[in-house]
Amino acid sequence: MLKKISKETIKKVVKNCFPEPIISIKHYAKGHINTIYEIRLKNRELLLRIFNESWKAKKEAFIYQKIRKNSDIPIPEIYSLDDSKKILPRAYLLMSKIEGKKIDESYKKYQNRKLFEKAGEILAKLHKIKFQDYGWIIGNKVCPKFRKWEDFVRHDIAYKLKNIKADKILISQYLNENSYLLKIKNKPCLLHKDYHCSHILTDKENIKGIIDVEWATAGHNENDLIKMELWAFKRIKSVRGSFFKGYLNHGSISCLYPERKKLYELWHWINMINISHELKNKSWLDYNTKSLKKFLKTK
Repeated sequence: MLKKISKETIKKVVKNCFPEPIISIKHYAKGHINTIYEIRLKNRELLLRIFNESWKAKKEAFIYQKIRKNSDIPIPEIYSLDDSKKILPRAYLLMSKIEGKKIDESYKKYQNRKLFEKAGEILAKLHKIKFQDYGWIIGNKVCPKFRKWEDFVRHDIAYKLKNIKADKILISQYLNENSYLLKIKNKPCLLHKDYHCSHILTDKENIKGIIDVEWATAGHNENDLIKMELWAFKRIKSVRGSFFKGYLNHGSISCLYPERKKLYELWHWINMINISHELKNKSWLDYNTKSLKKFLKTK
């Protein structure tokens, strides 16, 4: 884990872009793989994201640049990317902080379903950004590359199962029984891969910004719906229809989605176990492990 960065070091980072004095610095201490500082200046607020792996800084900057070039989706502005490790011991991004509430918090206060409709529209616009191959995005490239969606899904799951305890036989059986759901002919598109309420910031009426694209991949659009299904619509059932109405204004969903959603849920729990293991968060790891076992019993 990265040691807390001194105020003087943070001043050096900011001074390269903004000479104005720093009013306050807030460290986000928990719940993040990377180290994050909120920095308030007189006329703006910034975020300093310090990454545990250098390629992630390049990736996030690359994804935001690609989104800005190909859409009107509101995203943070990147002011500085440095992976030289001369100022900080790790690669970092200095970016604008988007003001707004998480979309579920705004909905609780204003009961405006249009917010979820707009969130659906934004995700569909994101999926219009295409790639030539399926795969992880490392730095500014898809790597490794896969011509077939099924090959990438199996590669990703196999890689993550190496690091976790799970019923690998049952998982393999389920994948084989449902492999027809992975025969995708769509061109690979940009997936946020972490699209849920915490990363959709709003005011009373509009989406102010989409954040945290660290997990973005080149994949199949329907896979990007799973976190909203599990983390938003199970809690706020009344907004699911609005979200999909917005999504279908700009995108499409196949008739196989209800079946495919179950397969993507399996993949989701494997991902969550892997992440909670990386974070060394035992309570979250236990929850995700139980959720995977429950899924395999009721599949």
